[in-house]
Amino acid sequence: AEKKAKAAKRRRESGGAKPAKKPRAEAKPKVAAGPKKKKALTATEKLDLAMTSYKWWDDEELPKGINWRTLEHCGVAFSDEYTPHGIRMFYDGKPVELTPAQEEVATWYATVPPDGPHLGKPETAEIFNRNFFRDWRELLGEHHEIQEFEKCNFDPIRAYVQEEREKKKAMTKEEKEENSKTRKQMQLKYGYCFVDGHLEKVGNILIEPPGLFR
Repeated sequence: AEKKAKAAKRRRESGGAKPAKKPRAEAKPKVAAGPKKKKALTATEKLDLAMTSYKWWDDEELPKGINWRTLEHCGVAFSDEYTPHGIRMFYDGKPVELTPAQEEVATWYATVPPDGPHLGKPETAEIFNRNFFRDWRELLGEHHEIQEFEKCNFDPIRAYVQEEREKKKAMTKEEKEENSKTRKQMQLKYGYCFVDGHLEKVGNILIEPPGLFR
């Protein structure tokens, strides 16, 4: 009742006329949407798409025991050449100069974890060290000052290796993107081949880098 009385009062004050309704806003004409832009394919996506166009069932059947006749391929990718770091190890408490080839093998040894399966157990460490030193001695030469494995101290090189690992972990976003770009370029060059004229993807393109046999 109170609400009706208030409504009647408002009508009397306004001369009995009902409040005018607000005019509806004119609807804006719809603009026809243009064709959606297709996402640009990367070079790798284009190659992968090209592989799907091959209709193997239309090929001539090869004789028994023959899987393909021709192969075109850029080969495999090798790791970068060794760059000497110049960190000297110690022998009998004194720093030792090594050639780049000798230093490279010493660095291989320094990458082996002291607490790992090869050096962490006395029974395996003895065999591993003996085999390593025998082969390394051939590279050092008979008259090199390094004559006994027990007097070798690889800690300076080991510290350098660990420092390089930490640097790799702390790479900036830009550095990681640059590395990713390099890997993609390598994949484009070595990751595909032509088998009997049609495109195929190669499973593994990298040659395992040199190191100690584990």
